[in-house]
Amino acid sequence: MHPWLNGAGEATDILVHVQPGARRSAVVGLHGDALKVAVREKATEGEANKAVCDLLARTLGVAPSSIRVVRGHRSRRKRIRVEGVGVDSVDEAITPLLTD
Repeated sequence: MHPWLNGAGEATDILVHVQPGARRSAVVGLHGDALKVAVREKATEGEANKAVCDLLARTLGVAPSSIRVVRGHRSRRKRIRVEGVGVDSVDEAITPLLTD
């Protein structure tokens, strides 16, 4: 299993490294042991956090309300929790996007 992916049952945690202020929003690869996610929004007033959650919701095909930041609200390194989706489903959706 990937070091950026952890879960039990129907909840999955994703360790992400966020690049705010990017030209486009996308899962762009890996950054050490974290999934690197670029978002257009700046890291002010929670805009980048919301953008990361929205991007992951679209990528995984789930409602934005099922995704939240559980650690690292003011850091580039965050732990994102996805409720209602198992580790295997997250792996299947994200691994093909990795360019590394």
